[in-house]
Amino acid sequence: MYHVGVGQIDFPVPVSLRNATSIEFNPVWIPPSSDWIDKSSTVKAGEVVLPTDPRNPLGKIKIPLGYGYLLHQAKGPQDLGSLVSHGCIRVMQSDLYQIAGMISAARSLDITPSQIAATKRNKKTVLVPLETPVVVEITYDTVVVENGRLNVYPDVYAKKMNTIENVRTELRSSGIDDSFVTDREITRIISMAKGKRKYSALVGDLEAGKATSRGRYSLVLGS
Repeated sequence: MYHVGVGQIDFPVPVSLRNATSIEFNPVWIPPSSDWIDKSSTVKAGEVVLPTDPRNPLGKIKIPLGYGYLLHQAKGPQDLGSLVSHGCIRVMQSDLYQIAGMISAARSLDITPSQIAATKRNKKTVLVPLETPVVVEITYDTVVVENGRLNVYPDVYAKKMNTIENVRTELRSSGIDDSFVTDREITRIISMAKGKRKYSALVGDLEAGKATSRGRYSLVLGS
């Protein structure tokens, strides 16, 4: 599991099944034809921006997901848990290298671990195609039972996901008796999940009717 940065409010990450078609080390960047590029004074749509060019925002690895959407390197830890991109998913460099290594091993790709390691030290572009695409499922789940806790995350894209009905559905689908949790308690829990804060409560406390008195809210990244 990795923390990521995602699209800004006006450029949300598409919730869908995507196909990863290649892994590109030290990638070039071709700015897409879009309003935000048209407003840029530094790059033009369709321009090939090399990995040696400081205008290239992609970092050491990009994994295309189709229609211009990418997994690529984050600028830094400040990207994680934030709305920072124009629809791409930003991942820390070390995590991207781990992902690339796992895909390479699982698919027996034509690149060795030592060759992957070498891309960290140089800026030579290495394109590794995935003959059979890796299916990537992008979901938007704001109410999740994980590790014995109900977690309610902020609905950053205002998709009306944090509802009493959705909380009860998640509890029931996880085998949790929600009869002791009142609608009023759920409404309060939902109200606490905002900004970068999530609200979580132990399943046992939920079933004991003590979700709001013993639950806690914290930063999404847990820091």
